[in-house]
Amino acid sequence: MSKKYFRYLMKSFWPIATVYITLFAISLIAIPFVIDLFCILLFRIRAIGFSSYMLAMGPSCIFLSGLLPLLMHTRYYSKNRSDVILSMPMNRRQAFITEGLFGLALITTLLVFGYAIGCGLCNALGNGYSTLGTFEADLLDLPLLYLACLITFLSSTFAVSVANSGFQAVVMILIVNALPAFLYSLVGGSFTSFSNLFSMFSGESPNWLSQSEVFERALMFVVSDSANPESLKMFGNAMIAFLCQFLFWGGMVVLAFFEFQKIKSENLGTVIPQRFGVVNSLTLMYMLAFALMTQLAIADLSNSYLYAYEFILFAFAYFLISVFYFVSIFIVRRKAKFRKDDWIRFAIAITAGIVVGVAMFGITRAVNPSPDNYYYY
Repeated sequence: MSKKYFRYLMKSFWPIATVYITLFAISLIAIPFVIDLFCILLFRIRAIGFSSYMLAMGPSCIFLSGLLPLLMHTRYYSKNRSDVILSMPMNRRQAFITEGLFGLALITTLLVFGYAIGCGLCNALGNGYSTLGTFEADLLDLPLLYLACLITFLSSTFAVSVANSGFQAVVMILIVNALPAFLYSLVGGSFTSFSNLFSMFSGESPNWLSQSEVFERALMFVVSDSANPESLKMFGNAMIAFLCQFLFWGGMVVLAFFEFQKIKSENLGTVIPQRFGVVNSLTLMYMLAFALMTQLAIADLSNSYLYAYEFILFAFAYFLISVFYFVSIFIVRRKAKFRKDDWIRFAIAITAGIVVGVAMFGITRAVNPSPDNYYYY
């Protein structure tokens, strides 16, 4: 870590930090306090409670935590600005660690102070007795929210550290946040069919790979009756999910650290086939899309006869995914040109997708051969 660079970040990042302070204050202090005050004055009821507001306002804090690495890292996407920063008496290793610690310090400070003030005001309005939740429950919300924000910060740090431009960084953040939905659907895809594809995403089973969903499920345990065995089980699953997410994205940040050290200034703004870069990440995403479509096709085939119109729908779906793959590559490269390496990646994506789809269908059906519902997991 470079102490001089840390002080430089405090000065140069102050305008953005001011915006962050305002947004965190609105989410953690202003909105909960104003609504609680409104309820007491107008309806003459107790304060609703700070925990209930975090179900709605917590995801906004998680979103802001994921946005911070993008704002900090943009200075590396310009060769001139990058050369100025890296000309300071420090190396890339020190710059990466210093920026990471600065971001964590900013998020930690805003969360702790904002949460303490907002929680204190809401409990003072209700004289310590809220309609929903308790003061003890409010105190437990903070570590849950902090874990969700920390994991989101790590995932976004990975995304921006392997990108060569601001546009690539945005695409990588979108990919990182879309991964949980794709992986979740790979488990649910074995128990549904093409005709009710959209019902997969409206089930009651939580996506344990999503920071926001894990946070809200754990928070529901805190707000509701904690003595309920089902709620306690849900809380335990949420803690296990948080631990797995933290270990995974922490490891990915370590890998991103080594990738960041390899990026050369002359490659900024270009799209090169980095190991974890945007092109390979897009290939992974479309491989998962082909895997999901394969699962749906096999599920339809195993549940009933595959009618002609269904065959046409599946063929059209594979065609659309293929078109979107090349469109995405063209947009990222900013050049509509078919390249040999892109065809090779496409072949890998569709072949591996079909194999993974068949394998996941076999595994999930082997675990639960006759599911009572589509949301067994």
